[in-house]
Amino acid sequence: MLLVGLIPVLVLTPFFVHGPFGLLYIKAVFSFVGII
Repeated sequence: MLLVGLIPVLVLTPFFVHGPFGLLYIKAVFSFVGII
């Protein structure tokens, strides 16, 4: 349950911090979430 609550933070933080590189991170996160 806690992981689900952290997903928005994990997705948004790299996007604002790293810009374009954040998009790669977001793709990795969605791929990881899709596996679960």
